[in-house]
Amino acid sequence: MNPLTINREGIVTGIEEGTTAAAVGCRTLAHRPRLPNVMPDVDAFLGRWDTPAAPRRPARLLTSADGNINTVGLPGIHEADDVDPLHPQWRAAIEDGVWPLVDALTTGAWRLITYDSCEGHAYRSGALTPGRRRVGVLPRSPQEFARAAAALCLGVRAAAPAVPEPVRITLSTCDLTCGRSGRRYPVLDLGLEPAPGSGDDAYFAALGTATGVLAAALLTPMLLIHIGWRGMFLVGVLPALVAWVLRNKLHEPEVFVRRTGNAGANRSNAFRLLVKDAQTTRVSLGIVILCSVQNFGYYGIMIWLPTFLSQKLGFSLTKSGLWTAATVVGMMFGVWAFGQLADRIGRRPTFLLYQAGAVVMVLVYAQLTDPTVMLFAGALMGMFVNGMVGGYGTLMSEAYPTAARATAQNVLWNIGRAIGGLGPLVVGALAVRYSFQIAIALLASLYVLDMIATRFLIPELKGTELE
Repeated sequence: MNPLTINREGIVTGIEEGTTAAAVGCRTLAHRPRLPNVMPDVDAFLGRWDTPAAPRRPARLLTSADGNINTVGLPGIHEADDVDPLHPQWRAAIEDGVWPLVDALTTGAWRLITYDSCEGHAYRSGALTPGRRRVGVLPRSPQEFARAAAALCLGVRAAAPAVPEPVRITLSTCDLTCGRSGRRYPVLDLGLEPAPGSGDDAYFAALGTATGVLAAALLTPMLLIHIGWRGMFLVGVLPALVAWVLRNKLHEPEVFVRRTGNAGANRSNAFRLLVKDAQTTRVSLGIVILCSVQNFGYYGIMIWLPTFLSQKLGFSLTKSGLWTAATVVGMMFGVWAFGQLADRIGRRPTFLLYQAGAVVMVLVYAQLTDPTVMLFAGALMGMFVNGMVGGYGTLMSEAYPTAARATAQNVLWNIGRAIGGLGPLVVGALAVRYSFQIAIALLASLYVLDMIATRFLIPELKGTELE
């Protein structure tokens, strides 16, 4: 029998005949022997995992030229010392590519025991069969086995539609043999393998993305097992409750209170106020362009940046995430700096400065090859590309009267967001047709359009009294 496999369409295969996909609770997982699969002392390993005071010997960690971490530093299947999250060498013992899955399964709501892992290796030697990415789970009890199997099955099914075509997710059972006692322990094996008809090159190119998709999908199922679907709805309600509490603690602006409290106030149509005359229409058009470019650039860069780093520099998922996070840090500083500059030199000059910086940094970043330089350049790019978010609220507040201010914030920004949502599609299409460097570099032309719109459509509004 084949292992249970869930493909991109969410179709479950390899289960017992007569069992529907909707009824799969992972009690029907196929048994897929893996040899050798032996641990010197399983009971001792289980005892150490949850015991901080247990003695832990230094692990022998040697890395092969192909990235295998084991006791001999050679490619292929070799002995590896068993470590746990409380071991000082825990992180060093896990290969980078598989770390997101191991970390997800051993922390948070899961807190499972992993007894084996491999990031997958495209060996240089033709004599070795390429390794596949996998994680082995050793349940503490039959009850945990059932809960983990059911939750993993849900996680796999949730991730399957978003997994790249060259990769399939597999979930099966296996036996782990204790070398000391000979006892066999039932375990679960979660793997990412080449989809039927996919070559190794396509598989390894898509492996990082597949890992990220699966790691993200693993969060919800384990919570679902513990707190049920009602609990999941409650988790979704919590942010809304926080927003409600904060909203009730904030007071309305005085100008809004005065206007709404005036019984004779003109109840004008807020949408019409966005285009009430030629000057206001020009401003609205300019703001739509600015919001569109902002969202197009943000989603176009942030969605594809990890893949760009992975393919250009061979970064692992973890390292790509760190370099992408640097752009977010730059954005945070950029938003703060935008407000400071806008209050000192004006709104329009600050927008033009940031837009020019975005043109330069996007072009420069697309040409870089040194990882360290790209880390700091990414922060600068994030500052200029995304830091302009700090100015749109002020710009729209000063451009429209109180009767249309909230409408402008919602309508104009979300028009830009709808247009900007095409960013990942366009960047992806250009990357497939040409390259990621060209796709990202072409985003620079959008910021030139941004500068033209700012120069000819957006007036300087610093010091404008709110109506």
